[in-house]
Amino acid sequence: MQIYIPAVKWLLLTVSMLAAAFVFGSTDALGGAAVLMATDSFPKDPNDEMTPDEAAKDLGVKPATLASWRSTGVGPDFWKWGRNIRYSRQVNADWKAQQRRSPRASGQHP
Repeated sequence: MQIYIPAVKWLLLTVSMLAAAFVFGSTDALGGAAVLMATDSFPKDPNDEMTPDEAAKDLGVKPATLASWRSTGVGPDFWKWGRNIRYSRQVNADWKAQQRRSPRASGQHP
């Protein structure tokens, strides 16, 4: 029986990254701080879950922008398992509130 080596390497890399994320309590090992593990307060209310398209509409951005944010570790936290990605309405609302900036009064410099 011949084993396809690239598939085995991919599997080992994936398992090692997930193990690192579990051990260190962080998901930075997965390439972005925005990915949450399934145990990290996953929305208990099914009505709180949103697909990436719904989340993008809620945030007022295009789905492609949201996908770019996911890949660079920017934007609201999300959950991912396999190909499934979900956002929480409450997490999105909290993230939007954190993005609020106050304009400086005219004539003031830092």
